[in-house]
Amino acid sequence: MNSIRFICLVPLLAACAAGQGASRDGGGSPSEDARLETGDTSPDSGERASDASDLQPPSTSMCKGLRFAKQDYASRTGFNFGDSWMMAWGADGKTYTNFSDGKFFENDWQTNALLTIDDDPPNIKASSFAKVSANPLMRESSWAYYITNTIVIQNTLYVAMVDIAPQGLGAHAGGIGRSDDLGKTLVHDRAKPMWPRGGAKPFVYATFLQNGRGYSGNSDGFMYVYGTEGDWGGVRGGLNRIRLARVLTTSDLLDVRNYEYFDGKGWSRDLASAADVLSDGKNLGGMQSVLYNPVLRRYFLITFAEPESAAARMVVYDAPDPWGPWFQCGVIQGSETVFTQERLFHTAYNPSFNAKWVTPEGAMWISYSQYTPQYTFHYGLVTIEPR
Repeated sequence: MNSIRFICLVPLLAACAAGQGASRDGGGSPSEDARLETGDTSPDSGERASDASDLQPPSTSMCKGLRFAKQDYASRTGFNFGDSWMMAWGADGKTYTNFSDGKFFENDWQTNALLTIDDDPPNIKASSFAKVSANPLMRESSWAYYITNTIVIQNTLYVAMVDIAPQGLGAHAGGIGRSDDLGKTLVHDRAKPMWPRGGAKPFVYATFLQNGRGYSGNSDGFMYVYGTEGDWGGVRGGLNRIRLARVLTTSDLLDVRNYEYFDGKGWSRDLASAADVLSDGKNLGGMQSVLYNPVLRRYFLITFAEPESAAARMVVYDAPDPWGPWFQCGVIQGSETVFTQERLFHTAYNPSFNAKWVTPEGAMWISYSQYTPQYTFHYGLVTIEPR
């Protein structure tokens, strides 16, 4: 088991106005959301730390260092292959995940599948994975329509989807699907994407904030959803900016009219006004995972960069609130994630947190993908050294 440590000092975006203090309850209290919208920066008496200095947004990362220890990969114990293992903790205690471009059996190929992982690290093996649906999007052998993220809110499962056909990798549409039977069937409409190509701003590869068992860690009633420019691999040298939306969990998450977008100071119904909460995104990949860590009382975002090059890496950010400000916490070099150099094509991409897999000390197990002979579920442990 290898490990590496990095120093983390780089602030990325002061997304909130001065005085809009950090949320400590895993979701931003309703009174705090009101201050965001009205400009009232007086501290509330809710679930905030008593230390007066804690009422101001921090000016740097909470991380003094970051260590990563790779653990194993599932195909070592017989599971076939797939990538994009984006995880969510269900209210029933199970871990729900999806894979893309994978298969369960030698002669079986599915673009997408939904599964459960019925064991926990460090004891993940092939038999840990149980099929929920081999083809929830009802698309056979198509690489152009993907499930990119998963969340369970109480007993309802939602997936984020990206559609990259028929206009090529630069033309994307995004949306969300709902499952009332925990993944066996999905309600979605490919013909009417929520965030279509040519919209006010790209909002692609949507990512749900993970927060407790069945999203029970949230206290303000909103689901937070992140979207990017849509450059999956980050190989074009452009800025793969990340934007943030929110929607009431009691509303219809498939109706885009229910969404508000963070504009840097408050919330707007207009996607065109959405701010870039992670603006320094050059070469970053298009898929990410976001988690509230209740032990460290901090939000963490993990993404990847340049998976086809020698500079392949995963990057971790931290923030006091879902909207930021986000700071670079640390970097995991691709060379520290691999188990073999044989036919290595894509290294350490599509990483995912799992709210269930936060240790009592606040370390976070992650999954990640690699396009190698071990084209399957990989996992390891991220440990944060606080300042």
